[in-house]
This record gives sequence, C-alpha cells and structure tokens, in this order.
Amino acid sequence: MGALQLTYEPKFKIVHRTGELMRSHEAKSVQLWLSTDPLAEKFPSWNPYNYCMNNPINLIDPDGRESDDWRINYTDKNGKAQTFNYTGKETNLPDNQYVRDFVGAYQYNVGNGGGDSMKEIAENKNIIVDVRETGALSYADHSPNILKANSYNKVSWAPNVGLETTNGVVLSPATLLDHEADHALRFAKTPGTIIREGELHRKDYDNKEEQRVIQGSEQKTALKNGEIKPGQVTRNNHYGLPVITNSPTSNKVNVKATGAYLKENYPNIFVPGVNKYKYFK
Repeated sequence: MGALQLTYEPKFKIVHRTGELMRSHEAKSVQLWLSTDPLAEKFPSWNPYNYCMNNPINLIDPDGRESDDWRINYTDKNGKAQTFNYTGKETNLPDNQYVRDFVGAYQYNVGNGGGDSMKEIAENKNIIVDVRETGALSYADHSPNILKANSYNKVSWAPNVGLETTNGVVLSPATLLDHEADHALRFAKTPGTIIREGELHRKDYDNKEEQRVIQGSEQKTALKNGEIKPGQVTRNNHYGLPVITNSPTSNKVNVKATGAYLKENYPNIFVPGVNKYKYFK
C-alpha cells in the first residue's frame, strides 16, 4: 500500500500591524493512502486501508507483505531486542535459547497430536501472535482491563514454569503455552466474543472463557502429552501452584528449584504443609 505526503502553501494572509503590512504563511502537509492494500483480497476480514491489522502500537509493517504468524520476541547476546517469525516450518533458528524452547514446545505439542491452537496460529495467514518471555506463569494478558485494551494477541510464556493443579496433575510449560494460545487464537478470530465471555463470572473458573479453554484444549493437549490418563481431568477450576519443571516439555517437578522460586516470587502462598493450593490465578 502506497502513501503520499503533500506539502502546500496556503494563500498569503495580510496582517495589519502598527500600520505595516505583513505577510505570513506556513507550509501545510497532509498524508493519505494512494491505494488499497494489494493483498486485500487475501484478507477479506480486514479493511483494505488498515495498517498493522489495526494494532499499530504493538505491531509494525516494514515491507507491506503478508502477516507473520508466531512472532517470537527475544534478546540477543548483545542485549538487543530481536524478533523471529515462526510458521511451524522454519529449521534455521537464531542462536537463542528462548526461541529454541518455544519451537521445541510447539513441535512437542503438535507432534503428539495436541497443540491445535498453536498450529492454527502458525498456519493462518490472517493471524499474528506475539510471544515473549516471562518469569511468572504464562498468560495471554487476560485481566478485564487488558481485555478491553484489545491486547489478546500477546502471549507471555515461561519455558520452565509449569502448573501443579488442585487435582494433583502437573502441566508442562508446553501445555500451558497451548492453553494461552487458545485464548490468543479466539481473540484474533472473534475479539468481541472473548471479551464478553471473559467478563462473565463462572464459579471456580473465574470466567466463561477460562472454563472453555480448561475443559477443552487443555484436556486434549495434556492427554496427548501424557500428563493425564484417559478419563482423567487436569482440574475443575482455574487454580494451581506454579512449579519449576526439568524442561519446557517436562511435567517432572524440580522440587528444590520450585521451593526457591516460590519463596522468591510468591512468598504469600509458600506455606509448607499448609494450604498448598491457596487461590492463585
């Protein structure tokens, strides 16, 4: 899509001041699109005059080509912010552990027969989702205030933080990644629906959207990854305890590392032997 900036000079304005005639003018400029997006027909759900899928604060469009899919945000060895676009096929990866952890989790979920949301995001040219590293539990910016800000296309994922549920099931970081991918995917496809359901309270699940994901994709991916058995459920609520696992695809808890992590990050819920599953989102 082309853009044009026009600069023009308006007619002189005569200003009377202390008997003198003064001329003043100021250059004016206006910007406008020259044409619709040449790829508009490939994206019928988007206005042909939109920029960055109507999200210019979080996204950029350096070349005007098709949107990417999973965009992994990471910091390189020189401390510089970088991005790597992943469509599920790339094999030449940057020398960065977070990128490799994400790709490993993607391949693990999809390869086991789960990870449906992750795969659809990767293969759908109409959708782009940013993923970035966090040290806390993974999330898709799903507080009510964030929901209204339309930022559900961001997933923050911790490659070493899993979740021990109130049913005693340990979910791997990879499974949690697909959980958040499900939120992100639905927001990209039907943002109004997820906002409404994110505000509808559901006992134990916080809201209808969390209930949908927990009872749906979380069960399938956890089963395919061998974290639950047929007929078993991961949890019946939105509660659990963050734990450190041995790897992004593991649901084996590193007990020593988990104890240190909880003491440092969640001191209010680290009470050995007492109320282990205190309310936690």
